[in-house]
Amino acid sequence: MLAKLIHSERWPHSDRESDYGQVRLVQNQPSRMAVFVAAQKGCVIPGLCWLNALQTLGLTYGSDQIFHRHVVIEGQSETLFYAINAMKPWLLPMDQMKTKPLKGIALMMALPTLIDTQEAVEFFLGTAVAISEEVGGRVLMEDKSDFTVDSRTQFYGIARNACL
Repeated sequence: MLAKLIHSERWPHSDRESDYGQVRLVQNQPSRMAVFVAAQKGCVIPGLCWLNALQTLGLTYGSDQIFHRHVVIEGQSETLFYAINAMKPWLLPMDQMKTKPLKGIALMMALPTLIDTQEAVEFFLGTAVAISEEVGGRVLMEDKSDFTVDSRTQFYGIARNACL
């Protein structure tokens, strides 16, 4: 079974877009991974900057007051991962996004994904990096440590183990 990613004009790996046109679906036991995109230490970022970055990178706002990144599977749009407020109550109300600053957001993805896991992880992490570049923030691990090259390797390991 094949799925197709919905691409935005400003997708983080646009030079490799053709690699993501069709990807293999997978099914296994659920787990999850999370990464934070945060303002630099001691700073906040205007909500409108976050809003613009999320929308530019193809995330769509849902009735549940969070943002979703979708894939199309058999003509149906399904959530690959989502973005939430990094602070309780975790929601991103649109009216507040337009007027209030945020310290950060969290990206969350269930594993296994509906598409090939390695492709999904690359897309998930690439989106986090692209958001941080758009807003002038930084990418952090779930434990709030800095995201590094070793972190990327760790994410691939987590994803592989979740799909065994």
